[in-house]
Amino acid sequence: MIESGYDKASTNCIAEQAGISIGSLYHYFPNKEALITALRDRHLNEMMTLIESKLQEHFDQPIDVVVPEIVKASLTAHAINPTLHKVLHEQVPRMSGTQPENEMNQQLRAYLAHQINPIDAEMLDSIVFMLERAIESLTHAAVIDQPDLLQNGRLEHEISQMLLLYLNVTVAQGKGVVAPDTVADNLSRKSVAFVGIGRAGRHETSTQNLLLVISSPQVDSIVA
Repeated sequence: MIESGYDKASTNCIAEQAGISIGSLYHYFPNKEALITALRDRHLNEMMTLIESKLQEHFDQPIDVVVPEIVKASLTAHAINPTLHKVLHEQVPRMSGTQPENEMNQQLRAYLAHQINPIDAEMLDSIVFMLERAIESLTHAAVIDQPDLLQNGRLEHEISQMLLLYLNVTVAQGKGVVAPDTVADNLSRKSVAFVGIGRAGRHETSTQNLLLVISSPQVDSIVA
């Protein structure tokens, strides 16, 4: 796969590299797609295990602690055999809902439901989708295409802050604390504090519990 790519990796070549007959290969895998699916599931399982372990370890910790841990775990996971990951991600036909990914998403969903309580199912589905896709896309691109950006930890921090801001605004809007049409106006004032997401759905506006405080002259250009 790594040497020849997905299209050129025929079952005959795979059997030859493995030192077995083509008949023995077909005994375990009826076709190339089945073999690649098993390889992909094993690789994904290694990656998802790292991320799931962080969710389990920090299940009772607040979101502003857990999100950076998930981002860090995802970066570490994508660094597991990155060349193989690149081939699987870019050349192998996309298979929706692999078991390792589904299990990780269910655990992420359970954690968020525990922390943001109450939350309706539609909002929870949206948040899980956004977090999973954003973390996967950004960490994959960083590890595979721009590994130099990971040297000082800045990109890891910026990904975490972006996700925390998204969560903070989304949950605040869902609770009616911040009206959707006021978000851009508030950001453009350069100094804005959104209601914090606390433990087990505790939403307080005291200074000690604010999740994010943004104060930057660059915010205007971002909004624009």
